[in-house]
Amino acid sequence: MANLLLIESPGKIRKLSQILGPGWIVKASVGHVRELANDGEDSLGFDLGERTVDCRYVPRSPKAKQILTELRQAVKQADAVYIATDPDREGETIGWHLQQALRLKQPHRVVYREITPAAVRAAIANPRQLDQSLIAAGRARDCLDKLVGYKGSRHVVWPLQNGAKSMGRVQSATLHLLCLREREILAFIPEDYWSVWVHYSEGLKAFYRRRPQASEVAARNLMGKLIANLMGNRSPKNLNPIASTAKPRPIASSSWPVPVPIRYSRSKVESNTNRHRRR
Repeated sequence: MANLLLIESPGKIRKLSQILGPGWIVKASVGHVRELANDGEDSLGFDLGERTVDCRYVPRSPKAKQILTELRQAVKQADAVYIATDPDREGETIGWHLQQALRLKQPHRVVYREITPAAVRAAIANPRQLDQSLIAAGRARDCLDKLVGYKGSRHVVWPLQNGAKSMGRVQSATLHLLCLREREILAFIPEDYWSVWVHYSEGLKAFYRRRPQASEVAARNLMGKLIANLMGNRSPKNLNPIASTAKPRPIASSSWPVPVPIRYSRSKVESNTNRHRRR
């Protein structure tokens, strides 16, 4: 009997068969073979206990079901089974699903980073067990996809009847953050404040900021007194009072408007930014 090597991509079968030679059978799962069932509460496919999550898995598609049938036949012809799915969390999870679906007791997990004779043979010579931490992380992600997405989808997406199943765990959280930010922008109440840059003839430069009083007239009078107190017997070289409102900015990157007190145009900001990047 031969050894069986299980991989993900069927495009690698020929190359691996040439490297391993006779005595080996190479089969591909063609990616994922199982997924959470669409049953139970909100079609989640799992039950949440106080300290456990009980998942129910089914073949991902009719094609995946057929592949599992073929792989079971290959397992019967093998002395040992080696799982060589991709060396990441997703690959480890696929390997675990293969182990469960094919009822493999002691599969050998092998990992290689390149399909060369040296790398493949070194991996075969140094097998390990499936990494349960990576598997738990992969299964948790699948559960979160449904727990977050389906719980919101039943109220938002499903009534649209457009074929969409889930809002998605990432999109749902991102949309929530955007809504919170938009509420802050809509609830914002503008308040004026006065900023003063004082350039003294001695070469000194100072910055002062003060919130206005009940009216603009009172605010200007207050600023006049402030400037008089600041100046004393010295005369300023340049006074630049500015009133502005710090409103929450829209979510963007380089398109943020420059703070009003700097008085830079957008073209000047971009020019300075590009110059610093070139450095």
